[in-house]
Formats: sequence, structure tokens, C-alpha cells
Amino acid sequence: MACAHRLVAEVLAFAEVAPREVQRVLVHEGRVAIAGLNPASLWGLRQRRARWWRRLGGGRLYLPDAGEFIGPWRLRDWLRLLQFELESLSFGCYAPAVRSARNLARFGWMDRVGARWWPIFGAAYFMVAVKRSAGPKLVGAAWKKSPIPANAPVSIAGRAGLASTSGGKSCSETT
Repeated sequence: MACAHRLVAEVLAFAEVAPREVQRVLVHEGRVAIAGLNPASLWGLRQRRARWWRRLGGGRLYLPDAGEFIGPWRLRDWLRLLQFELESLSFGCYAPAVRSARNLARFGWMDRVGARWWPIFGAAYFMVAVKRSAGPKLVGAAWKKSPIPANAPVSIAGRAGLASTSGGKSCSETT
């Protein structure tokens, strides 16, 4: 099962609802793949700056104004609370957010060295998590008794109580 994190969790008013729903429907040892935009990247900084300028009356956003970016560290904490184990986390797209192809080519060197020089500041992150929940405890039916072996001795029920039920008389005296 996969969750398009940017399209689901960051747009929701309560972003923590999406991981909780994934945890509810995913089976034990199931995997979820999440992609998101990093608020600590150059793209996140540009979006934050554009929002600030817009509040002052000018500027426009670089990315659509649909929610806030959720950082991978925050999402990792949510997943840990929901009994997920992080299997892999990778970052990509280290070049700044520019509008022209010429400027993008000019900053191409940043994508080549970004993973080595500033690994956690990629604009996009990709995360795979595995659900690690305790499986159900199988308990046998309590009302079922184990079968008695065929060669077990048979108990004679009521032999001691038989004399007491006939008023203290033996069986030959009652007739």
C-alpha cells in the first residue's frame, strides 16, 4: 500500500490522520511508501519566503498553496508512535527552486554533490516503513477438554456415596 504523502497528508487539516489510517488498514509486516517535500530544503525556504512576502502584499508562491510541508523527522516520529519501523529514507533534488531551464542547468552541480555535502537538505524525501505490530495470541477453546486415552483407568462414580444414599443399608439389605 502506498500513500502519496504530498497529496494526502500535507493537504489535510489534520495531517496526522493519514498515517493513522494507513496503520489501521495495513496488515502486519506491510509496507508503506511515502514521498514528501522537505521544509528544510532550498525549495522549502523559497516557499516560506514567498508566503512571508505574500502576507506583506506582494510576491507569488513557487509551489501550490496546499498545506504545509511535513518534515521527514516529524513523520518518522508519527510512524514510530503507530508501531512502524523505518526501513529506508532517501533525499533528492538538491538544486534550488528556479523557473528557467537555463538556471536549472547552472545549478546542476548541486544535484551531483548534494547527497555527499548536505544529505538531509534535499527538496524531496522518500520513505519506506514497515508495520511492526504484535500478532494476535492464539488461544484454544477453554471449553474443549483434551481427549482421554483409551487405556486410562475408569473411575467408578458414586461408589462411596452409594451407601449413604440408601440410608446406611447395604445393597443386599434394601431388597
